[in-house]
Amino acid sequence: MRLLAALSVLPVLSGPLPAAADIWRSCWASITVSTAHPEALKELEVLALLEGRGPCRNRLHADRCRERARVEIDECLAILWSRHRFDAELPCQCRDRGTHRSQEPRGVAFQWEGIRLYPPPRSLFRETVHEACCRMVPNGGMVTVHLGGLILGDQGCAMSHGPCTQSEFTLEAKFSIDCPHWRNARRICDRP
Repeated sequence: MRLLAALSVLPVLSGPLPAAADIWRSCWASITVSTAHPEALKELEVLALLEGRGPCRNRLHADRCRERARVEIDECLAILWSRHRFDAELPCQCRDRGTHRSQEPRGVAFQWEGIRLYPPPRSLFRETVHEACCRMVPNGGMVTVHLGGLILGDQGCAMSHGPCTQSEFTLEAKFSIDCPHWRNARRICDRP
């Protein structure tokens, strides 16, 4: 009798245990530098791409997943320019894809756009200066740029605009760069 009772419990014990979060949803963001300089070859360049992931219980709460993913992106962006613009290492808010009560990653995955084959490692400030002075306005003097971007995804990620949702954000509205100094004294354009 005890053997039968023990065997009847085995299928229950061997089945998958419910995870703290049953599903995950993502939101995406891009960090861009733009300028309205009259000599600009390009008006906008993408510096980095981000993907935020958020957990929730089930598909009925998918918007809540995306809201959590958006919070992860917002935390990364808030600290990136304010405290880590010169850092070669990303803050933990922009690279934490560890686990949280389950085996699925949560947090933000940050990826620089383009390939740079030079030390020192990349920082948001150096990438902004390089794109503005070397690619966007390669012969310009003082260049004023806007540093910001877009957050995209389904409902919960951003505000609705037609069939998709997107929100713009600004890290620095009018950021002036002395390009001749960076090109000549700092030789920033000598690097690919």
